[in-house]
Amino acid sequence: LGGQFNTASGQVATVVGGSSNTANQFESVVVGGQSNTAGGGESVVLGGQGVTDNNNNSIAPQPPFP
Repeated sequence: LGGQFNTASGQVATVVGGSSNTANQFESVVVGGQSNTAGGGESVVLGGQGVTDNNNNSIAPQPPFP
């Protein structure tokens, strides 16, 4: 939904807004930001820039936030 140059290639994966984000695993999600990757199953990346989460069942980034 929205944004530009985003890719949601995993089964039930979602990218909402932002630019150049990728969600490539089962139920992975990226919400906004730029150049982020949700690469773990059921992982979530919330905004930021260049954040990668390849862990299953996790949320990134973790505090302390940049």
